[in-house]
Amino acid sequence: MNFNVKATAKVASKMNIEHIVVMRGCEVFPKQVAFWYGFGEWFNGRKRAFLSDKRFKHWDDIINLASEDKVDCCEWHENEPQMIFQTSGTTGVPKGVLLTAENIENSTLATCEIMNDLKPNDAVLDLMPIFAYYGFCTSIHLPLSLGIKVVIVPIWKPRNFVKIINQHRPQHVFTAPSNWDTIYKKENQSYNLDFLKTITIAGDVVKPDYERDINEYLTQHNCNFSITKVYGMTETAGIITATLQNPVNRYELGYSGYSMANHEIRIINDEVCVCPSSKFHGYYENQQATEQLIREHDGKMWIHTGDVGHLTDTGELFVVGRSKRMIVRYDGLKVFPIEIEMAILEFPGVKECAAIGVVDTLHPQSSLPIAFVVLNKNTWSNRKKVYQYSKKHLPEYMQPNKIIFVKELPKNIMGKTEYSKLKQLCE
Repeated sequence: MNFNVKATAKVASKMNIEHIVVMRGCEVFPKQVAFWYGFGEWFNGRKRAFLSDKRFKHWDDIINLASEDKVDCCEWHENEPQMIFQTSGTTGVPKGVLLTAENIENSTLATCEIMNDLKPNDAVLDLMPIFAYYGFCTSIHLPLSLGIKVVIVPIWKPRNFVKIINQHRPQHVFTAPSNWDTIYKKENQSYNLDFLKTITIAGDVVKPDYERDINEYLTQHNCNFSITKVYGMTETAGIITATLQNPVNRYELGYSGYSMANHEIRIINDEVCVCPSSKFHGYYENQQATEQLIREHDGKMWIHTGDVGHLTDTGELFVVGRSKRMIVRYDGLKVFPIEIEMAILEFPGVKECAAIGVVDTLHPQSSLPIAFVVLNKNTWSNRKKVYQYSKKHLPEYMQPNKIIFVKELPKNIMGKTEYSKLKQLCE
């Protein structure tokens, strides 16, 4: 029960929620650990707060009521909203996305399509948060639908990522790009990963060199499959496109693969738009944002993803950046932060890079690029070399107005960079 009970109850009261179902972490711990965990709940007041609000229901209580036929069943049509998921809010305020059973079913079927050699006795290891849609789909709905085993790690540390995979030996693993940062550690070099069949990465852009490193690592450790990149958003119930196992364009910048789940994709004014295979009901109590997201073109309703990209003649999608993050200079030239990021990341010793646009004080209607850089060794000499490298490898109009060196980039629990927080650092 690792959440603020009072804050949760306050939010629930505004949403007219009758019950909040809670599963305590100690239920998956050994008895001795569970005892001390339960003691800690009393000590820090969580347990008392939980018992003081009748809206909180324990998962075991719900299961017991169901087994005793004390739960009233209600009819719920397939195309009616059933669940609300929050968007990540990396560039603004998170919004509640209304999804239906049909949305969830279609995305689950699409996920099955990208799973290699799927068999009944397989196991899935999911390190994506289950309260985010993709995590819910891959770690709850998918295993329950297929009857396969799911391995959920309640508490884990990034440095133990490869160790956890080797310990549980799942056939399928769903990850974020940041999960793979520790594959270079010496203690990870002895593992045999021949049991892995599906390795997906979703949630953020994957650098081509980073993707190549991961695939080389998998090959060196006897895995017969490469990673599958998944592009999607909560509003489309997860997957929009996914890459194949051996695409010709695998390591090209922005390559995102082919349409999944029968979604129709179109580029409208350079923006990636999706006509989903099932109806999307919009945002919870936010009609204005819904109307900005879903617009009619040629008699069809299209979701405007906010991503800039292009399609090839064979239907392959390339995503080159977020339109919200696009920087428009005073001279009208457009700069996509991802191009700055990828260029600086090519410099040896740069661990991470994120670029944003800030207001040009001389031209208030325009913006200038600023780059935030994380170095493996943050020395004055390395900083100077990064400046020189960016000037040499970026066109003049793309060069950052300033490079700010930080210890780490702000990330949300999905492992995505929070660009809104980077903007706050510049205010």
